[in-house]
Amino acid sequence: MSRTDLSALTVLVVDDNRHMRALIRGMLRAFTVTEVLEATGSEQAEGLLYGTGIDIVILDQLIKPIDGVSFTRQLRQATDNPNRMIPIVMMTAHATREMVITARDAGVTEFMAKPVAPKPLAMRLWSIIAKPRPFVRTGSFFGPCRRRHLDTGWQGEDRRQIELKEAS
Repeated sequence: MSRTDLSALTVLVVDDNRHMRALIRGMLRAFTVTEVLEATGSEQAEGLLYGTGIDIVILDQLIKPIDGVSFTRQLRQATDNPNRMIPIVMMTAHATREMVITARDAGVTEFMAKPVAPKPLAMRLWSIIAKPRPFVRTGSFFGPCRRRHLDTGWQGEDRRQIELKEAS
């Protein structure tokens, strides 16, 4: 990852474990992120998302009262939510293939296995900033394009509708 100035970012870390929040906060500060907000669960995170200019969410899968996958799905499907296109990095100690697919299909932008290390976290942040994926809408999905490489030549009737986040 190239040296990227992340000091203008506001990152929300959602995890019920205060040690994990402190670890992630420390890594983010080492990456020059100065504004790190914390939430212990989905309700607190939702309140912060509606009231604060957050740029990226890093959340644990096992938050409560609803888990990270359900929280992501709810956030992505809430048409009245101004933050429904926010990048979400999900982390979990249960990184099975099924969990990765479930998280992806819920609208998670990036996925990380615990224990979290600085380099993989930096790579996820860089991917979000340097190679943002467009959002797509299908009959049952709204979220970042699940494909890492877009085929812009496809003209069939099932072509996905891409929604780009407006530059702010």
